[in-house]
Amino acid sequence: MAHRMSDIVDDVETSGKRKLSPGTSKLVFVLGICYAAFNLTHLLIHSFGPWIHLPINLCFASVLTLLCYNSLFEKRRRLAVAIDGLLIAMTISSTLYYALEYQEMIFRQGSFSTPLDILFATFIIIVSFEITRRASGAALTIVAAVFLLYAIFGKYIPGYLGHSGFSYERVMAYLYSDVGIFGSALSAAASYVFLFILFGSFLEKLGGGQVFIDLATGVAGHRRGGPAKVAVIASALFGTISGSSVANVAGTGTFTIPLMKKLGYKPHFAGAVEAAASTGGQIMPPVMGSTAFILAEIVGVTYSTLALKAVVPAAMYFLAVFIMVDLEAVRTNLTGVPKDQLPNARKIMKEKWAFFLPIIVIFFTLLVLKTSTSRAAVLGIAATFIGPVFFSRGTRLGAKKVLDSVHGGSMGVLNIIAACTSAGVIIGVLAMTGLGLKIGTLLVKLSQGNTFFMLIAAMVLTVILGMGLPTAAAYIIAASVVGPALTQAGIPMLTAHLFILYFAVTAMVTPPVALASYTAAGIAGSSASKVGWAGLKLSIAGFIVPFMFVYGPGMILDGGAYNIVYSITCSVIGIILLALASEGYAYFIGNLNVAQRVIVFAAAICIMLPGFMTDAMGMAAAILVFFWKYLANRMSGKHKSA
Repeated sequence: MAHRMSDIVDDVETSGKRKLSPGTSKLVFVLGICYAAFNLTHLLIHSFGPWIHLPINLCFASVLTLLCYNSLFEKRRRLAVAIDGLLIAMTISSTLYYALEYQEMIFRQGSFSTPLDILFATFIIIVSFEITRRASGAALTIVAAVFLLYAIFGKYIPGYLGHSGFSYERVMAYLYSDVGIFGSALSAAASYVFLFILFGSFLEKLGGGQVFIDLATGVAGHRRGGPAKVAVIASALFGTISGSSVANVAGTGTFTIPLMKKLGYKPHFAGAVEAAASTGGQIMPPVMGSTAFILAEIVGVTYSTLALKAVVPAAMYFLAVFIMVDLEAVRTNLTGVPKDQLPNARKIMKEKWAFFLPIIVIFFTLLVLKTSTSRAAVLGIAATFIGPVFFSRGTRLGAKKVLDSVHGGSMGVLNIIAACTSAGVIIGVLAMTGLGLKIGTLLVKLSQGNTFFMLIAAMVLTVILGMGLPTAAAYIIAASVVGPALTQAGIPMLTAHLFILYFAVTAMVTPPVALASYTAAGIAGSSASKVGWAGLKLSIAGFIVPFMFVYGPGMILDGGAYNIVYSITCSVIGIILLALASEGYAYFIGNLNVAQRVIVFAAAICIMLPGFMTDAMGMAAAILVFFWKYLANRMSGKHKSA
């Protein structure tokens, strides 16, 4: 299976890719190597400055995307080639012009922009929309286009949401700058995100993904409901090298879903487990997903700070999924897989322990040594050379594997670069027109200063955006729109953005557009709708945990030791009760009826809210239900015996 995993991931993630001719494949391979070499030179050897690094980065990424992904006119091959040639010419000319003219353009931006400034700005906007459509889907392109039209024609909108008006030239000049397309989103994608995707590519090519799956299988596969627990553990581990919910599903689900079905889990539940667990991989430190690096860049914190604060919330999410999986196994009497049919965990750790060295290195350098994110990624990449190659039996790293890994890193960042360019257009329009501030002010007015209602509005908006957009784009847009409103309400900036990140991630399992669930449904051979709703239930903690750390900052390790310990303890109890309510089943006492589930759910919420009084009320309600159910079971038993 190890040799097939990367192919499966690639098939799922890049279904819109072309089948390239041998000549084009070689060209793409060479360009991918050159792209990585340019980035590594800038990040490790000599900084070219953002006015050169970002446009050249976008140039490489755009050309590769235009060559590798399908055109709208793919069936009319000659027309497709002609359009691609035109778009590539527009890409090269506009990015080179920006790199060469940047220092002059900043003095003439807006009022004194030249016709060439506007021409090349128009070119890059067109290219950005097209590469976004090809690599990230039409939804983000449409959203970005609507924002662009708003900037140009918003002066005709009456009332609060209108603006005073901007000329086409001024809009184009503004977006063709470091506050638009070449802003913080593209900067993060071209630096930290690129390095960690390169790290993941090296680890995957060496077989790290399969090692993680085999270890999880060996540790948990023989236990009650073992394959489902394997999915939870393996997806958390696999998330450190993919950072994508869909890639997680494809990488681990091809093994765990059939195994769950074989054991007796229903197909839709097997798919849902994989979707929920794989989605959680994006919020699991130390590496998390690519969006986390963008968050750190926007908020202005070190990645080590973000990863440390994200540990407990991520643990709560996986604890909930793990408990619900175990409850399903108890209720349906599902046993594990016989040990003789599973990999030997001890043997794997003895022979393949070195595959964990790169992750330990990243964790140690980020959280203990507190080095920069870029340096931690570079050290992680170096550890993949030193660890698995020298200390893991049977692992070889030849020149071809190195080049394939480097090329894989370049190709893996294309959809993120594409999403960040269109997100840059949206951010630029929000800043230029003041729409972001207007929406934030509107949220404050509608919520009448009530923080809870504002958080609900932020959650709904982020989930709606995330249903049709890549996680990175959904986060960036939501952060630009509702982030300021949350901070104005007194929520610390990092907490507010972590709140938004959670819902950008959980949107991947939120129907009606739940990409992770739909990918799992395809593997499970089940209804996408069934998998989607079951995945949403299993991911319920992802919708509760963000509110917990907003109201109880001890959960993200803010405050004194007592508050932190108390907050985490209450969180664990609340999460367990939440899982019991969601599954409708409790250990030792069996099935819960609707009334009991409602009371347990309310008890969980009370315990997870800050305050001794609410905690006491929640504990009392939970004890009441358990005593109620215990008595009901005793009476039922007596009645039967009688």
